[in-house]
Amino acid sequence: MIRQTNLGLLTVALSFIALGTVGPFALILLGVLFALLGAGGGHALGAAMASMVAMMLIIWILLILAFVGQIMCFFTPLAPETKTKLGVCMGLSLLQFALGGGLLGSIMSLVGLLAYLAFLYGLCQDLEAPELAGRFNSAAGFGLLALVSCFLAPFSMLILPGFMLLFFGSAFLFGALAFARYAQTIVSLAQRANQLRLQGIDLHPGELSGPGFARFEEEAPARPARPAFEMEGSGLIQLPADLSGPHEATRVGDSEKVAAMLRPGKADVKGPHGLTPLHVAAISGVMQVADLLLKKGANVDDACDGGLTALYFAIQNNNSNLVGLLLMRGASLSVRNEQGRTPLHWACAVTSDRLEGQARVRMVQMLLSKGADPQAQDNDGCTPAQLAEKAGHDDVVAALSPG
Repeated sequence: MIRQTNLGLLTVALSFIALGTVGPFALILLGVLFALLGAGGGHALGAAMASMVAMMLIIWILLILAFVGQIMCFFTPLAPETKTKLGVCMGLSLLQFALGGGLLGSIMSLVGLLAYLAFLYGLCQDLEAPELAGRFNSAAGFGLLALVSCFLAPFSMLILPGFMLLFFGSAFLFGALAFARYAQTIVSLAQRANQLRLQGIDLHPGELSGPGFARFEEEAPARPARPAFEMEGSGLIQLPADLSGPHEATRVGDSEKVAAMLRPGKADVKGPHGLTPLHVAAISGVMQVADLLLKKGANVDDACDGGLTALYFAIQNNNSNLVGLLLMRGASLSVRNEQGRTPLHWACAVTSDRLEGQARVRMVQMLLSKGADPQAQDNDGCTPAQLAEKAGHDDVVAALSPG
């Protein structure tokens, strides 16, 4: 499908950019290390310089690969302003290459780096991953410290020759930190693009406000207006602010702290609204902590206020991996909340920004494949399909129809 092809192309483009930018950075750091090792003797320095020449050839190849990835980004459905920032970066890079070095080239290089950073921030917004922007901030900060250290190293010889090694060592340290942070984040962006592709979500290039996502159902013909529908208890997905102890440690994903706080037989300690740590793990989507809690004896079907188990929250978060883990550990698909609704009812109609369009259809199909009963009726006599129809999810109704 075109949507998956678009995001598949973006995933490949980001992979090329990651390899083409992280690779040279790693080689440059290795070259600095060779220079430091060769500072004690002429032969060692000569070997280091020869190695650096070979590295420069590899660096050019990797930079070309990154450039190809950047060009591919223009054929993906990123927001226009994100593409503009990338275009500025690429244009300045070409000008710098054509004009050579000097003061003007250095200025263009700096402005190009800023434009590239702005492009990465735009990617974070387009891919609905604003938490990654902070990582780019830290990578940029470490990179700036590395550049300053490299710039000061030659001048430090005027004060004391040994200072040059100190500044080069600092440049290597800060550069390594910047490299590690940038590599981790750009790979996370590529993984995020691939995750969205698997969820059937497409970026919308014409959407200028918000993150710019076009869900599948938005392209369908307009449906007749239905009465507003909101499932009771869905507001619990917003965690209360007064969490503490193992509940708060679970929320932030601190598995070591959770393990230290759990006493035998106390994995199901109740918090606000009757939430257990396992409920919090399902709401926060912390898979590792959820697995730990289950291994520590947490009751997989323990219910909080409203009769909701952890499975309901994992479904509402569209966390299929966590849903699979809970079902594997014995979570019941026939359990009912206070309205008599099963997890399948919940998947068909609960309000959730993460469970829209084809994502909701796939979640419903997953529950059906695990044995969920499509004919179960809630306290009002509604089946999952009838709830889906009330909520306006016609694609889910079609998925539940026999044949």
